[in-house]
Amino acid sequence: MPRRRSGGNTSVFPRWSLTKLERQLAVEASVVQSWTMRVEQPVEVDEEARKFRRSLWRICDASMPRVTQRPPRNQVYWWTPEIAQLRSVCAVPRCQHTRQRRWHPRNEADELKVQIKLLII
Repeated sequence: MPRRRSGGNTSVFPRWSLTKLERQLAVEASVVQSWTMRVEQPVEVDEEARKFRRSLWRICDASMPRVTQRPPRNQVYWWTPEIAQLRSVCAVPRCQHTRQRRWHPRNEADELKVQIKLLII
């Protein structure tokens, strides 16, 4: 079983681009995988689950590309620790303002908007 990476919710499980799924290839790959599946007696549940997972991975690999990670953002010359600190200070009021604007009366959202402007200036 693949292991999860430490420190975060990301895992090492492969991900496929479902928007690029080719249905006909998926059907054909599943037919081919069904030919290779042999049932031996007695059946171990864990081993059958591993075989099924491998078969499903092969079907997905044949019918759609895997999702790749985006490259990290490049550093910019003008970013400073002060800007990073200001950004982190403004993040909470900005989120509160967005939430208030979405769920609460207009006057509370306007008050938070004023607080954000004061933090920026």
